[in-house]
Amino acid sequence: MESHYILLIFTLIGITIGQVTQPGRCPNIPTIQNFNLYQFLGPWFGVEQFPEFKQIDLVCPVTVFNLNINYTIRIEQRDYNTLDEQYQQQDGTATVLNPLDPGKWQVRDSQQQYPYPYWVIDTDYRRFAVTWTCIDLFNGSHLQYVFVLSRSRRGLSQYIRYLIHRYLQAFGVDTSNLQSNDQTTCFTAAQNTTGSGATFQRGRPFQR
Repeated sequence: MESHYILLIFTLIGITIGQVTQPGRCPNIPTIQNFNLYQFLGPWFGVEQFPEFKQIDLVCPVTVFNLNINYTIRIEQRDYNTLDEQYQQQDGTATVLNPLDPGKWQVRDSQQQYPYPYWVIDTDYRRFAVTWTCIDLFNGSHLQYVFVLSRSRRGLSQYIRYLIHRYLQAFGVDTSNLQSNDQTTCFTAAQNTTGSGATFQRGRPFQR
């Protein structure tokens, strides 16, 4: 079991060069109370995130959450690659660890061999959401990853972003590591009118 954990850490570090590591163990950040998964489903546009080396040439990130028939959560992460000039997709499956804490997930995706934690720590379902991943490393430090999401490609107001930063800072998260995502040069996205998914196609730049 310990060898699997060490392999997980090296896999994460190898794939996510550039993510934020800090000394000490992961801070104790609670998930959102009374989380409603059904209201959370659908597409979310990336506004800010911690740096990730593999995303240096990617813009227009969109994460779509859908419910599988076995009540796991399908996660589709889509970005536009400015080098290849095409969209790329990474798929994952999330499992709720505890029905009494439905915002705390364990995720397996197409790029990582072992599961990792994925927590929904805040959302109002209509405008913004904040997700957080943190893993304690064997050397006494920890690795963090934060996503700030918006229901609209136009992003979030400065005031909402300020409140999100203040909330994260209260739990010891260094928000100076957050980097803004480019959502201004995106290609046509055909949104499912039910809000339960999205498909992408090449086309003209657009603003949602």
